Amino acid sequence: QIRDVSRTDALTTLPNRAVVLERIDRALVGAAAEPGGHLAVLFINADRFNWVNVTHGHAAGDQLLRQLASRLNGVVRASDSVGRADDGGHTAARLSGDEFVVLLDGLRRTADVHRVAQRLLDALSQPYDLDGHQVHVGISMGVVLLAQATGDADSVLEDAGQAMREAKRAGGGRYEVVEP
Repeated sequence: QIRDVSRTDALTTLPNRAVVLERIDRALVGAAAEPGGHLAVLFINADRFNWVNVTHGHAAGDQLLRQLASRLNGVVRASDSVGRADDGGHTAARLSGDEFVVLLDGLRRTADVHRVAQRLLDALSQPYDLDGHQVHVGISMGVVLLAQATGDADSVLEDAGQAMREAKRAGGGRYEVVEP
């Protein structure tokens, strides 16, 4: 139980950063051993999260994060996993604040990443009900494909985070794929 608690985000019950890093490293090793597979890491951030905290309070921000986590799990297939702290069925993880990661592993084609990313943008950009108030929050996402993945899991997350910041700079509500 202690191990699971230490690997699970208390607010969203999603896996935490430690689990994400392990799973990305494992996926990179697997991809190197078995070429031809398709892998992507999606780094997701809410565009107006600070505005929600300031305008509606931190309890509303927490509600938003829980709803966002629930939507992530509803959109991504179980096979696209990051995994629960005990390697079970969750499909996304919370890094910190309003930062989430989805690991897409075992994709048949690289083009599938774009389809999943757009599905996520569509679902996560729908209005959120925070204590009876409809709140609209855009989503910015950075994507690293296996072909662009260099280094270890930390490097991959850093690259995906940079692509997410580029999506924000371009106005948010979109995703950007890392270009070497």
